Amino acid sequence: MTSDGKKQCCEAVKKGNTILGTIKRNFTDRSQSALIPLYKSLVRSHLEYCCSVWNPHFRKDIELIEGVQR
Repeated sequence: MTSDGKKQCCEAVKKGNTILGTIKRNFTDRSQSALIPLYKSLVRSHLEYCCSVWNPHFRKDIELIEGVQR
């Protein structure tokens, strides 16, 4: 993966974590029925749009992306 791909992964993870923080600050209902649709529509869609996230080559990049999903 080129440095551009790594940069793209890092930016996608950063944006995903920012969105997760916004969700946590603005929604008081923390039930699964409320959080799963928010996650799928806001965070996961952003991560899936990033083409290098579809097939990361390095373990470090895979762990970054999976950290957002956890």
